[in-house]
Amino acid sequence: MTGCGDNAAVSLDAGNDPADAQHDVDAGPKGDRWFMESGKILALREQAGIYLDEGRAEEIDEMIRRARLLDIDAEGVNFENIFARPAAMMDRIYLQSTDPEMQATWERGDIETGNEELNVLLNSLEPTKIETATSYLVQLWFARWVDIPELEALLNEEFSFLYASLVCHCMDGDDIELVEEESQARLTFHFRWDDCQAGCLKDHWWEIVVPHDPDLTAELVDEGGTPLPP
Repeated sequence: MTGCGDNAAVSLDAGNDPADAQHDVDAGPKGDRWFMESGKILALREQAGIYLDEGRAEEIDEMIRRARLLDIDAEGVNFENIFARPAAMMDRIYLQSTDPEMQATWERGDIETGNEELNVLLNSLEPTKIETATSYLVQLWFARWVDIPELEALLNEEFSFLYASLVCHCMDGDDIELVEEESQARLTFHFRWDDCQAGCLKDHWWEIVVPHDPDLTAELVDEGGTPLPP
């Protein structure tokens, strides 16, 4: 496969072109543990471009670390096991082409498309494999951290011969929300349970303020939702 380049005609938002990532750092989801990378998931959730802002992800990870230092009375709840919830699977996307030759190539396991702009974009994702998912769709697996909903929209808007779709999580669960303010960040940790395959029925949350000044400590400012189970 060819390496990614800087000459794509497709607009990639906010200066985030295929050369932006530091590939020795931005290695992408690996194995089954990518869902634990809350800083990266929250950075992608708030940013405009499709490629991860690694510096911002590190800042958020540090804020989460400081928030978790608080001694919160929540028996049976481990804050270390509450992670930000991505909108979809972060290491793959469904594709289908109306170009029969392109589709057949994908179904053979070759990521080459015959379209220079699309090749640049797909190669920039650091693809690892492509395989048939259903009788109509293929599943592209990739290593690079990207905003999946933005990638889905970009592929569908820029390439008329292409259909792209998220790979659903298909289960609700815990989450972390982040709101940035002038001198602090507001993190809300959600602990959710009860029928989460269909959509969690119960949600208990803690709102923690983390000052931007690293010399100041985080503070629990609010708590609510469903009472914790005994």
